[in-house]
Parts: sequence; C-alpha cells; structure tokens
Amino acid sequence: HIVFDVNSSGTGATTVLDWTDSAAGSTAKFGYKATLGNSNGLDSTAIQIVRGTGVRTTPAIDINDASTGSATVIDLDFTGAYTGNAIDISYSSGAATGDAIQITMGTDVSGNALDITGTGTRTAPLVLIDGDMTGSANMVRIAVTGAISGNVLDIALSTTVTGNMINLTPGAGVGAKAIYIDSGNVIRTASLVDILHDGSGNADCFNLDHSNTGSGMLMDINVSGVGSGNVIDITYSAAS
Repeated sequence: HIVFDVNSSGTGATTVLDWTDSAAGSTAKFGYKATLGNSNGLDSTAIQIVRGTGVRTTPAIDINDASTGSATVIDLDFTGAYTGNAIDISYSSGAATGDAIQITMGTDVSGNALDITGTGTRTAPLVLIDGDMTGSANMVRIAVTGAISGNVLDIALSTTVTGNMINLTPGAGVGAKAIYIDSGNVIRTASLVDILHDGSGNADCFNLDHSNTGSGMLMDINVSGVGSGNVIDITYSAAS
C-alpha cells in the first residue's frame, strides 16, 4: 500500500516537502518523526533511499548547519541489547574509488576528527581492523606534510595497566619485519630511537630473550658509512 505517492517527472528544481520552523526560540518540534513501536514493524524501514545508475552530482543526504552550541548533528542512542551494527558500510559490487568515510577538519582546529571513549569492562577492542585482501596497499598509513611539533602517534598511560602498549606478533608473516625504520637519507638532528628510563624499580629498560636455533644473529650491525662517531657508546655518569 502506498499512502503518499509523488512522481516528479518534470524538469526544474522541485521540493516535494518543505518545512520551515519560523517560531522564535526553542520549539522542540520535529521536521520528520518515525516511530516503530514495541514489537511493531519488525521488518519495516523508517527511511530508505534508492539511487539508480548515472553520474550523480549531489549527495543522497545533505545537511547544512550554520548553528552554534553543543547539540549533536546526528545522535544515535541505544538503550537495548542490540547486536547489529550502528552504521554499516558495504561495497558489494562495482569498482568504487571513493572513500567510505572522509573527514576534512578545515577550520575546526580545536576539534578531534575522531573521538572514541570506552568505559566498563570491555570484551572487544575499541578499534578492530580485519584485512583478508591482497596487494601492496598499506592497512594503515599516516602521511604528514605540515611542519607539526606534536607527536604523530601519542600513547599515554595514566592508570595501572598490565597489558603491553604495543604488542607485535608476526606469526606466519615470516617474510615481514616486525619493525622497520628508514632514516630517509637526510641530515638528521634527532635520534631514530630514544629511550628515557628514569624511573625506579627493578624492571629492565631493555629485555631480549633469544631462543632461536637457526644461524641468524642475535644482533647484526653493519657499518658502511665513513662516520666519526662510535658504533656503540656507553657512558656511566652515576655510581652504577
């Protein structure tokens, strides 16, 4: 059954439904409200947009917001034990070249592009990336072209955490390096690896457990440049 049917076959810019809230102040009105009651409309879709083929030049949903304040533009609030995805994006066919999600901050210099807050006793990661693709594309890539003074990746622990900050398990990736650093063949002014171990306690600053039975070396240092510095320099400045 079609309750309200509009067939816009004519040319020109046509607005099917135009609603303007001209009442001053806070009116608490809804431009459109769809309610699916308890155990009602279990397979009903509140809003569906179907776009056919063709080179489209406008978005399916367009929100232009010039307001101020702290109200959320799109708010999803779940109160039930929901097992589905809050937002699901799936490319099932077609050679799509656009981004699934693109965020351009622009003048929003004080806002975060993505803010994730997790509470409670969690049993799943906050961010999970599963990749079964092939090819030479990177799974995660960070490209910095601006002269920033902040850290590219910053991890700070302010509570008692017993897990590892970064845990690498190559596993079956026997041909992959766990960590690879390329200095870029430039005149460097800072160390590639810098460790500040100024706390107290009996934990090691660097621990290496070697149980490999092959012919590989535990540590291999090859110096091919004509440098004036030491290969390894150890300086005791305290009564160790």
